[in-house]
Amino acid sequence: MSEHTETGVISSESLPKLNKRSLWIGNLGGIKTKAYFDMDRLITHAVLIGGSGTGKTIASMVLAEECLLKNVAVVVFDPTLEWTGFVNPCKDKGMLEKYEGFGLKESDARGFETKLIDVNKTDLGIKVDDFNKGELTIFMVDRLAPNDYNNFMKNSFQSLFLSLHEQFDRLEILLVVENGYMLLPQFGGQGAMFLERACREFRKWGIGVILPTQIFSEFGAGVTGNVATEFSFSTRLEKDIQRASIRYGGIYSSLLPKLKVGECLVHNVNYNYTKPWRVDIRPILHDPNKLSRKEIEEYQR
Repeated sequence: MSEHTETGVISSESLPKLNKRSLWIGNLGGIKTKAYFDMDRLITHAVLIGGSGTGKTIASMVLAEECLLKNVAVVVFDPTLEWTGFVNPCKDKGMLEKYEGFGLKESDARGFETKLIDVNKTDLGIKVDDFNKGELTIFMVDRLAPNDYNNFMKNSFQSLFLSLHEQFDRLEILLVVENGYMLLPQFGGQGAMFLERACREFRKWGIGVILPTQIFSEFGAGVTGNVATEFSFSTRLEKDIQRASIRYGGIYSSLLPKLKVGECLVHNVNYNYTKPWRVDIRPILHDPNKLSRKEIEEYQR
């Protein structure tokens, strides 16, 4: 069944379905029908594009929560400590007020098993065997200078590649790279080619990469050509709007500046007859407030 909406056509029969490997990401385009995404599609990677405060980080966290609930290891490179709130259940009134619209109750709020790792040098020798199923590992890189952050990311990708030993056709590890634009040469970065290699090769090993970013058009073809799923949030960047117009058509690109916080257009060519569909992202189950340094130290002890 196809439904014409203000965001184009939603063909419900061709959208991701509920099954043992699906992630519940929110509601479809302003209606209360649940929206799902196939977890194993994430091995072909995803980008979440949008301006500051549009909801892309929350959406990244929803994908991470759902993967953790499906017993997948999730690894985050976190330069802002925003992800440290995963250790606590949501108590934020503003977030809890959104629960009812998605069929959630306050009792559904929960924290997640989390490992917090302070990064104070540029090489930790990270290996795939370091990560446990159903556990979130956060590398807190907030204390690294930009150049050290780049070296750390470059070394981390390199050591991950060296530790690969078994191929999978399903998602085993989800990597979240916050502020990935800092790896680009035009922003002073040095790790772009390792990010491109990750997007080209990690899929064979069951590792998916998600990139929350304010820009995507600046990434090289090694990234843009190997990321199969896009979550597009509100943006006024002309390059990204023009790119959407070329790929999807004018009706979709004209919507991008008008999307409200938490609303996005999802695109993967395997669904909705190659056209984007709108999703209202569900609220998160963990606390949206990051931990203070004192709380982090107490948690680590």
